[in-house]
Amino acid sequence: MKNLKEQLTRWIDEDRDKIIGFLCDFVRAKSPNPPGDTTLAAAHVASFLEAHALPFRVIAPQPTMPNIVGSFMGPTP
Repeated sequence: MKNLKEQLTRWIDEDRDKIIGFLCDFVRAKSPNPPGDTTLAAAHVASFLEAHALPFRVIAPQPTMPNIVGSFMGPTP
């Protein structure tokens, strides 16, 4: 477990600027409540996932409140 934590910490340190940039842009995406329109915030996340070729789908029972759903395979079931 310690090695996994150290590896994760190293990855975060290596990508710190990218992570902070992503989160800053995400927070800047307008998602006022009310009315709860989260399309810009969801588009930001979708754009990131697309840029990194990560699989996801959009589920939007309400067009102004899309959900981003993704999954990945881990090393163990």
